[in-house]
Amino acid sequence: MRWLLILLCAVLAALIVGIALLPLSLALAVANAPVEGDPDGTVWNGRIENARVQGLTLGTLGIRLHALPLLSGAVRGDVTAGGPLGTGGARLSREGDTTVVTKLDASVELSALAFRDAFGQPLTGTAALRSEELVLSDGGCRSGELTVSTDLLRAAARAYGGTGFDLDGTGQCRDGVLTLPLSGSGADGEGSAYLRLSPGRYVTELTLRPTDPAVGHALTAYGFTRGQGGYTLVTRGSF
Repeated sequence: MRWLLILLCAVLAALIVGIALLPLSLALAVANAPVEGDPDGTVWNGRIENARVQGLTLGTLGIRLHALPLLSGAVRGDVTAGGPLGTGGARLSREGDTTVVTKLDASVELSALAFRDAFGQPLTGTAALRSEELVLSDGGCRSGELTVSTDLLRAAARAYGGTGFDLDGTGQCRDGVLTLPLSGSGADGEGSAYLRLSPGRYVTELTLRPTDPAVGHALTAYGFTRGQGGYTLVTRGSF
């Protein structure tokens, strides 16, 4: 019996080493991972150059996968990113159509998203994203919390001689929808933003309460409507 145990341990060790030395490209194909690019290296220490997810360019991904889950077609590992979209890292687990993101800590360059701000100018600034756990699927964001801090209003205000302020908040994932309320204040006034993100669609609501009445009047030229809570602009779209 002892020799059988030794043999099994040897076979298991050889299997683990063999999996760890698998080409990263093969491992991603087996797991049907939703990322495109140029994989290089092994499961244990690999990278993907020119990485893209659903058409969004991430840059270079560093990947250290856990070998054993690959036996069941699952992917689990640590990922770091660096490129035009920003920098960051997280632990990922994907099985079937479900992706679990844990220990997310990332900084996103908003200009890389090619969006326009509320004033029709290219979106600039950064957004810091943090989450202990997010559960995602092809049907959207299923559960978890996402904490966001962004200086996008500071970047927009500087173009018009103001200082702006940061927006901060924590969003909730539930039933395929991410809802994210943000708020902040500064010398120029105060404001809030609300984002609702569902598969293929988004709604944003930005409300500003400037200290200078002249700024409030100017906001109406950009489509903001005046109400008791300030000047509000609602935007809807698809992606």
